[in-house]
Formats: sequence, structure tokens, C-alpha cells
Amino acid sequence: MKDIHLKEKSVHGESSFHLHIYHHIADKHYYVSHHWHDEIEIIYIEKGDLEITIDNHVTKGKEGDFIFINPQSLHSISSVANHTSIHYALVFSLSILSYEIYDICQDHYIRPLINGDLKFPALLDFKNSSRIKDEILYLISSYKNRKYGWQLSLKASLLKIISLFVEEDKLVNELKYLDIKKQYKIDIIKKLLNYIHSNYQNKIYVDDLSKIANMNKEYLSRFFKSFIGKTPIEYLNNYRIERACVLIKNTDSSILDISMNVGFDNFSYFIKQFKKRKKCTPLQYRKK
Repeated sequence: MKDIHLKEKSVHGESSFHLHIYHHIADKHYYVSHHWHDEIEIIYIEKGDLEITIDNHVTKGKEGDFIFINPQSLHSISSVANHTSIHYALVFSLSILSYEIYDICQDHYIRPLINGDLKFPALLDFKNSSRIKDEILYLISSYKNRKYGWQLSLKASLLKIISLFVEEDKLVNELKYLDIKKQYKIDIIKKLLNYIHSNYQNKIYVDDLSKIANMNKEYLSRFFKSFIGKTPIEYLNNYRIERACVLIKNTDSSILDISMNVGFDNFSYFIKQFKKRKKCTPLQYRKK
């Protein structure tokens, strides 16, 4: 069963055309916490570096790289070495490429991609795949210019991109992509993150997480850190701080009330954790 609280609820694009391209200027503290969605996401790093974790595999993306995130893959995105970066995120539903009438393209490629039997590689070497790179850049340009009939142009580009992946034999068979044992571990991580995201405003004990994962506390900490890069408590504090940042920027609530709202029952500890992660006080962050 999927963890619905980890599933991104944003609607990308319009109801009649599920595709949207985001342009992010990421500061040195940029961080998108672990989540998943039903759409494919293609990240193009225009400038700088990004670290993308996909199903426990860390990919260091550099300027000019394209990162592919398959549907329902658990992933997070963060800046590297406190440097700023600029990137595009192309998010689209494969359903916009689905045909009503059966044909070999639908049966051999589109449906297997929708069902997850075929996947895109996380990072593509464009030394021998320049046509794919050029087509993605053309797609981004078409989206920005939005000439009459731009949706048709984008749909044609997506089909062209898939055809090039097939032609160059770069799509990955699901059985090679993720073994059963690894999927089981990812499902446990999703359950733990789901619990944290749903209960971060309340007291969360490691014992609670141990019961969910059916592990002892010592192994749980190592297991969690091997996937997320942080212990459960470190991740919880980080998530609470990120939620606090949203409230600091978008409400007039006092810093004390915000700290209590996101689950900190010790104000001094909240200030210490905030300064540790954001390199400034909450009030300084509000004034930025």
C-alpha cells in the first residue's frame, strides 16, 4: 500500500494537459524532502550542482546534466556544498501520451512505462545521446515560448524522446532496475517518513518508529540513515525546521508559537536547531 502522505498532492499543468516545467533558482540551503508522485520528472541542471537521492541511490548532478525520476520513486533534492544552482524540472503524466486505440507503440512502450515495467535511467550519458539532449532542450524552449499549438509540439517531443531512448536501448527493465529485497526496504522507509510527516507536530519517539519498522532502535537508526543520510531524529528535526520556515515566511505568528506548532516543546532547542540548519535566527530568516 502506498503512503499517501508522502505522495505529492500538487497538480502539474492543467487537468486537460498534465505537464508543467518549473524553473528553480536554488539557494545554498535548497532542500526538497523525500516524496513521490505518479508523474515522470526530468531535471535539467542549467547551472551549478544538485544532489538527488532516488530510491536510496545518490546521484550528483552537475551543470548540463539531465536526471530522470520515474513515477512513484522516492526522492529528495538538495544543493551541494552550500552552492547556489539553477535548474528546470519537467513534470508530466505519461497518460497524456496514451492512445484510445490499441497499437504497437501503446503496447510495447507507453503502457510498460505507465505500469513501471520499463523505466528511464536515473542519469544519462549524453556523449552518445546528443539527440535526446537536444530534444529535451527543444521541449523546454517550446514550453517557454508557447506558440499556437504548443501542447501538440510538446507531446510530439515527448514521443520523440521515448523513441530515441528505445532506439538507443537505454530504457531499463524493471527487473534489472529494482530487486524485490530493495523494494521491501524502500516500502519500510516510506512508512516511516509517512508517520513522521503525519505526526511531526506531536511527540515522536524512536520506539514508535521501531515498532512501525519492526526493528530494534539501534538497527533502525543505521537502516534509516543508510537511505536518508540522517538518523530518524535528525530527519525529524530537519523536517520540523522546514515546516517552521514555511510558517515564518507566510504567517504573522510569533516564533514561539511556530516552534510549538511544529513540535518543539523547548524553545531554546528550536533556536539552536534552526541556527544550525539555516545559519541565522528565525527572526533574521523572516526579514530576508
